[in-house]
Amino acid sequence: MRKGQKGVCFLAADIFPMDVFAHVPLLAEEKGVYYCYVSSRHQLGAACQTRRPISLVMVLEPKKDATYAKTYEQVLNGIKAIHPYM
Repeated sequence: MRKGQKGVCFLAADIFPMDVFAHVPLLAEEKGVYYCYVSSRHQLGAACQTRRPISLVMVLEPKKDATYAKTYEQVLNGIKAIHPYM
């Protein structure tokens, strides 16, 4: 986000201690990056196809010819529909 890249940020809700990533939602709102919470670090890790728990991941905005462009748009539209701040 600090480099000006756009995308969607996913944060695990069970991060401990929360102070480590408490600045991320504020930074995302300042940069115009959508974010959402996932219930578990283990679920986020499984979504990234690893056995390790992951606290935070950012999916960058795809180019128009990328294979996941349609899926990215569907997820982004879902986040826009429920996101109260952006």
